[in-house]
Amino acid sequence: MEYTVIRDFIERKTLRTVKAGEKYACLDVKRADFLLMHGYIAEEVKKDEDKPDKKDKPQKAVTPKRSTKKKA
Repeated sequence: MEYTVIRDFIERKTLRTVKAGEKYACLDVKRADFLLMHGYIAEEVKKDEDKPDKKDKPQKAVTPKRSTKKKA
C-alpha cells in the first residue's frame, strides 16, 4: 500500500531518509502498523468509485427570498 508521510523518518532496511509530504510504499504490514501508530505515516484515503460525486447530482432550483416588509 501507499501512505503519505507526516513526519520524517529513516527507512529501516535501506537507511534512506523519507521526508514529510512524500509517498511511502510499504508491503510489510507490521512495519506500516508501527509507523501508523507512532504518527510517521497516514493512510491514503481511498475514493469509493461506487458512490457518485456531489457534482453528478442535479441541483435543486433555488428561489430568491423576498422581503416580508410592506412598503408604506
